[in-house]
Amino acid sequence: DLLGCVYDGQGQGRSALSHHHQALDLARATGNRRLEGRILAHTALGFWTRAEYGPAEDSCAQALAVQRSIGDYSGEATTLDTLGLVRYKQGDYQEAIALLRGALALQKAGGERSAQARTLGNLGQVYRDLHQLATAVELYRRALAILEPLGDRSAQAEVLGEIGVVYVMQGADRDAVDYFRRSLEVASQAGSEPARASALHHLAIAYSARGWYRRAIESYAASLALRQALGDPRAQAWIWARMGRVSSRQGNDAETLDRYQRATEIWEEILDRRALASHLNDVAATYENLGDDRRALAAYLRAFKLASEIRLPYRSLSLGSIGKVYARLGERDRALEHGARAVAEANQVGNAEMRWNAYYALGSIQVELGLPDAALRSFEESLRIIEDLRDQAVPSDEAKTAYMESKQKVYADTVTVLMAAGKPAPALELAERARARAFLDLLGSRGQAAPADGDGRERAADVASPARVAPPSLAQLQALARRHGEPIVEYFVGDRAVFIWVVNPDGSFGRAIST
Repeated sequence: DLLGCVYDGQGQGRSALSHHHQALDLARATGNRRLEGRILAHTALGFWTRAEYGPAEDSCAQALAVQRSIGDYSGEATTLDTLGLVRYKQGDYQEAIALLRGALALQKAGGERSAQARTLGNLGQVYRDLHQLATAVELYRRALAILEPLGDRSAQAEVLGEIGVVYVMQGADRDAVDYFRRSLEVASQAGSEPARASALHHLAIAYSARGWYRRAIESYAASLALRQALGDPRAQAWIWARMGRVSSRQGNDAETLDRYQRATEIWEEILDRRALASHLNDVAATYENLGDDRRALAAYLRAFKLASEIRLPYRSLSLGSIGKVYARLGERDRALEHGARAVAEANQVGNAEMRWNAYYALGSIQVELGLPDAALRSFEESLRIIEDLRDQAVPSDEAKTAYMESKQKVYADTVTVLMAAGKPAPALELAERARARAFLDLLGSRGQAAPADGDGRERAADVASPARVAPPSLAQLQALARRHGEPIVEYFVGDRAVFIWVVNPDGSFGRAIST
């Protein structure tokens, strides 16, 4: 059974399954029901790793039946934890949370502190995927609080890295670098090569986000060398893919595609369809940068096919991209169909990050096809979701500000549509909404009480900024100009133009566009 777990970690699914089956036959032959349940749970985890969710569910069901029949509460918690991960990867977020909380309750009752930390970390992953980032960070911190007195420095290093990932997601790269460096330091103290490799990988992501590309490549190379020595092809593939992203940011498309191909070959060899489906979206985006829409479309379609085969919840991202390519190719009906399907898929999953992306993709398709009114409605829904999500940002000045900076393209495209439609006043008010008000939001949040939940969410308000300070309206700007007797000049920088508005003391209002 342990050999099967090792093979699972190395991406050798067939060998892993063969060893798990041999172990299972031995456990059943000797009548060791507790061991039988554990082996079934390990088999389920291997299926989960390979995105074989149907067999993973079956193995979990068998394991739970055995464990509940003999009162193996510890084993039941482990299986519930695995089943929660299956549901999470399928986009059944609320069921995943319920299963993980069930595991956590059993682990608390049994005093299994290390297992509690693991499950809290898995809950953090679910909330992170939902972009409830303050809640995710709080869960990770609770895991750390358990691990520190246990002295499990390898696990501490991993959790510190997961917190850093949250900051990367918000664009708070300086904070992320701090967490990743702490992760590397703790991993080195623990003497854990896998933890060191993971910390170096994470640190490289943050370096790349900050534009420190040489440092990023050096960290990726160091992580890659460790993963090669450990015989971990799955992690090696992720590193090649990330190195490809660095090349992409540097504008080196040939090197990008070469590195992406190395990752693709590994994932195809070890049959990791989940990773491959995600990765093919990056491959397609590179072909888009090269102006090769036909190859981009082929890659997006393959990504969507793979994601559909294993019921991944991220299909809306591929659908939106497919629709945008069809729009550029002049295939109006297909473009609108895929844009609408992206919105429907995202709404069905209920992931807010995917929802704003889907509405933004649909709006972009509608702009390309000359449908400005429909595009405006799509963009406005995207912005509404973005601004709701912003309340979940971790409340550092960098995190709140960077979160909005990474969404400026949606504001810019909406301002462009409004200005083209002869609506400068709403465009100005939207430009004001786009400006980050991190400090004011934090001040506005002071004194708000935290709701009680019992599983991490009771502390979320300690790290969230639920208050939203309203930006000034045009009427307020006109009143301000009158009061001071001076004109107010506002501007907004988009991808293709600078928009300028002048509010005069007499209340008159002018605007200009510089392309």
